[in-house]
Amino acid sequence: MSSHRWDGSRFVPLPGAVDEARVLDVLLAESWREVDGHVRALEAHRDRFAASLAGRASDAVGAPALGGGEGLDAAAIIDAAADLASLDGEWFPRVRIVVRDAGDETGREPGRERDATPIREVLLDVRPGPPRQAEVAVAVRDPGDPRRRPRHKGPDLAWAGRQIASVRERGAGEVLVRDDAGAVLEAGWASVLWWEGEDLCVPDPGLPVLPSITRALVEERARAEGRTIRPVRAPLDALDGREAWLLNAYQGLRPVTRWVGSTITPGTPVRAAEWRAWLDSC
Repeated sequence: MSSHRWDGSRFVPLPGAVDEARVLDVLLAESWREVDGHVRALEAHRDRFAASLAGRASDAVGAPALGGGEGLDAAAIIDAAADLASLDGEWFPRVRIVVRDAGDETGREPGRERDATPIREVLLDVRPGPPRQAEVAVAVRDPGDPRRRPRHKGPDLAWAGRQIASVRERGAGEVLVRDDAGAVLEAGWASVLWWEGEDLCVPDPGLPVLPSITRALVEERARAEGRTIRPVRAPLDALDGREAWLLNAYQGLRPVTRWVGSTITPGTPVRAAEWRAWLDSC
């Protein structure tokens, strides 16, 4: 893995990995799968990052607010990151806008007092692609959504990571998040949809879910085939016996094979293999 810092016009290599202990908050993030220099729907990743950047303010007390972006060029950042990850093989680059403790900053003048004011930085990690999964078991959380900014990628990634790690010993690779009323929202690091006959069911856009680029591609294909897209506020029982999928940029499409901690059962994934192959070819 290599790490880089945005200097306003390009990513500058860092001498080592980012010191995560000094990262106080993640304001925004964007990541994708890059194979031999190809990125599926890179323009959509640019657009989502720009949209979040345009209206995002910092949650960290005393940290600079992002406001309208404060001069950050979202397209330039994403394009530069994709170019750096344009390598042979499979990669999982991640761009983050973070608030970081500036104390003991490398290059600080001798004798200068430690600056305790947090600073905002744009960081890039060019990471080797982890193993991909053909299917996934999903642990069902109790109703209630504790996330801070579910419509923006970044602020809740660490929370989701902790939740996923906590259910691995139960054989699950993801967690299902529901709202206070029990309506299905999404997984920790993925969107969720399911089939009701020939209709494709997705969480209602009024619910607090991330605008998923991969889900949008699947919906686009479904519409092109004349299928009905049904935005719903569905309880967990609505997925009983249904073919359900988790979708994200890196793993692509994974059928749910088990709902851990629930009495519902997954439906047979009759469409998943063909749609997964199609998505991977995009």
